[in-house]
Amino acid sequence: MNGAAALQPLHVFLVAGEESGDRLGGPLMRALKERHSNVSFSGVGGSEMAREGLNSLFPIGDLAIMGGPTGHIEIVERNNRSSNTLTTIGGNTSIPGGG
Repeated sequence: MNGAAALQPLHVFLVAGEESGDRLGGPLMRALKERHSNVSFSGVGGSEMAREGLNSLFPIGDLAIMGGPTGHIEIVERNNRSSNTLTTIGGNTSIPGGG
């Protein structure tokens, strides 16, 4: 990356929906920090991403959906979390396929 591009602030919004995403997100964040001197992160993640500087908007476990009779309630709560996250990003952001 050239010097001018490295000086421009870069804000990256990441969402890891489960622990495997967190395990991938941490190294991604680390690689971005190595390549860009002025990068910041927002979003949702777990311990790996927190180690790289992410202050998660809410616990990653809130995105998990378990089956059984509470599954529908969990889906509604997860969708509310997703909507709140999109509001945090700002602008006219929509979930693909969300209508």
